[in-house]
Amino acid sequence: MPMRVKLPLWVAVMWTCTLSPAAAETTVEEIMPACEAALDESYLVRRPAGFCIGFITGVWQMMAVNCLNPEPRAALPVELQAGDIPSWRASVQAFLNWAEDHPEQWDETFFMGTLLALSSTFPCEE
Repeated sequence: MPMRVKLPLWVAVMWTCTLSPAAAETTVEEIMPACEAALDESYLVRRPAGFCIGFITGVWQMMAVNCLNPEPRAALPVELQAGDIPSWRASVQAFLNWAEDHPEQWDETFFMGTLLALSSTFPCEE
């Protein structure tokens, strides 16, 4: 496996290994109120809203790196890839829209929900 393929895979694996216990155990359903609060004007004073914003933004950055080079991108699952996102608000709204459309997945982890929401809403450009 060429080094260019190993790096994005390593980034994805290391990201999942370094998740905080709160992020690893929080479900889509549990985080939805915090993400909804992130979209109103009081998000700066609400810690859970900040957690939602920071977590989704961090996951998107990892996913965007995986889109940069077509060779390693072909070796990665599509759920680990996301293209450009206009703003943090757009990424949080994408997560909430996905969650509302997929109540059967509310017991998934926040991490998995974020991967599924961003990869389906903001796919890599060809």
